[in-house]
Amino acid sequence: MRRLLFVGTPFGAFFGELASELERNGSRVWRVTFNGGDFVATPRRNRIVFSNPEDGFAKFIEETLIRLNIDGVVTFNDCLPHEQKTQEMARKLGLRRYVLENGYLRPYWVTFDRNGVNGHSALPRNIEFYRAAQAPPVPHVEFPFTLRSLVATTTRHFTNAVLLAPVLGFNPQYYGDSVWTQAKGYIVELLRRRSHPEKLALQRLAQLTQEGNPAFLCLLQKPGDAQLVQHSQYGGNLQYLKEVIASFARHAAADAVLLVKQHPLDYGSENCGLFVQDLARQLDLGSRIIFIRDTSIDIVYPFVRAVVTVNSTGGFASLIKGKPVKCMGNAFYDMAGLTHVGPLDGFWRDPVSPEAHDVEAFVNYLKNTSQFNGGFETAAARKLLIPLIAQALVEDSLAHYAAPKVQAPVADEALLAKTTLHKAAGSPSTH
Repeated sequence: MRRLLFVGTPFGAFFGELASELERNGSRVWRVTFNGGDFVATPRRNRIVFSNPEDGFAKFIEETLIRLNIDGVVTFNDCLPHEQKTQEMARKLGLRRYVLENGYLRPYWVTFDRNGVNGHSALPRNIEFYRAAQAPPVPHVEFPFTLRSLVATTTRHFTNAVLLAPVLGFNPQYYGDSVWTQAKGYIVELLRRRSHPEKLALQRLAQLTQEGNPAFLCLLQKPGDAQLVQHSQYGGNLQYLKEVIASFARHAAADAVLLVKQHPLDYGSENCGLFVQDLARQLDLGSRIIFIRDTSIDIVYPFVRAVVTVNSTGGFASLIKGKPVKCMGNAFYDMAGLTHVGPLDGFWRDPVSPEAHDVEAFVNYLKNTSQFNGGFETAAARKLLIPLIAQALVEDSLAHYAAPKVQAPVADEALLAKTTLHKAAGSPSTH
């Protein structure tokens, strides 16, 4: 029987449904709640309310882990303060540690791994490992997904957090900029996008590429995202943009074009569009820089030769599309054989393309070990996901990335056989 403590989970119904599934399998499950959003979404039998001062959390979590005889902790991401302290305390006490995260292969997959994700992942950074593993393809089920479901769930969470703040407390700045700043920014961004359609910008991009101008795509992150704050040297998009655009101005071909794409969840706090415009003027780049806010990355893929990113799922998706990718942060997929590991300055003239068989080997390994078919937001997505996550927790069967010698493929296959628990087991294959 597992005794599991959750600290930080996706907003909405996910935890309650997962807790019920785990309890049906004989486990005991608790969740630490920090505000009204957590409280309302957590069944009473599973709640542990934390309402002490922030500096008391380390002691609180240590006492809770010991008192309840917890054998495993689950956090949603491993970078926010409570989640980070929980992982550190669990490591100190020798407990099993698991991390949930939005999927590396969104939108039909969720990441669930042991000890760390993204830049903290223990995944080997050696393409030979994945070639030797020979992980088989994993089919998956697709389901409806829109940003509306995420917005609705997030809105309900913070509404409950605000309404119950007098009783349960609420830190509006826990996720970086305050909730109020972000909400105001999203409203302004929505109005800005509706009043400045990008049809003309896309037409200009299409015309330039048809005339033979090589186009590069620069992907931005959400302000305050851990990929900027913890997994890169930048801290913000503006520092990243300054380095990328300056390098482009110095080393790209004179007819090359740089398309800068704002993150879909950007709430405008850095005003990247104006910054890019000013920097293009200073560097005399004129119309060679194009900035877009709202257009899907899938629409611009056909026009771009290569992609620059800090560490985004968009960059990973670009690899899968066969595009050369230069990572400027600590990306779990940044390795020779997949990405351009040379200097950025050389990327503009001679970007290194990924080998399709290497990308396939890497993606298949992820799907066999740390990626679970499903999602957090909708009932259909959770119906796929929850039985798989529950099974992995009950059996403690997530992969241990103790890299074997790549010269011995048999050993790699043996490792794969042990770690391929959830290979879409029980999920019908339609795609």
